[in-house]
Amino acid sequence: MSGIDGAIAQAGTVKPIIERGFLFEIHVEVPDQLFRSLVTEGSSVDIGLEIGAGVGISFKTSAVHLF
Repeated sequence: MSGIDGAIAQAGTVKPIIERGFLFEIHVEVPDQLFRSLVTEGSSVDIGLEIGAGVGISFKTSAVHLF
């Protein structure tokens, strides 16, 4: 799935949500991949993130960091 302005977009499912102080580490599983993202607690509550929820992710290809 392609996004806007050179961004990549995928549909996935929220897996573990790990509390990291004032940030939450959100794991999103898309076919054959696992993405991790950091969001604030407030944003997590605002968007209603919970394990098993279907979500869409998008990001600029230039913002990718491989570890």
